[in-house]
Amino acid sequence: DMSAIIYWDKLNTEATCAACRDHLNNFLKNLDKPDCLGDIVVESVGFGSKAPVLNILRFSGCDSSQLEPHRAAKPGVCVEIHVTYNGDACISMRTEFRLNVPVPAIL
Repeated sequence: DMSAIIYWDKLNTEATCAACRDHLNNFLKNLDKPDCLGDIVVESVGFGSKAPVLNILRFSGCDSSQLEPHRAAKPGVCVEIHVTYNGDACISMRTEFRLNVPVPAIL
């Protein structure tokens, strides 16, 4: 096993949390969801005060099409990691839950 050091104080900034929130909102906006749920909105992201522990399990060759199938393949390196987290990270989200969803009439 190899380990990686994460400089949590450099990563855990207001700008990084806002970028993560925006990325999640872009993803959720295009997500298929049941009719009983309204828009799902991430209001805030906090990485917490503790960094996760990363154990590097394996390096291997791969190409970018394994990660992004819609792009042309480029040679690269894949890293398999095991992440352990025991901290106080949080994500605040909101949505509307509709109890009386209109159902089309059966003719």
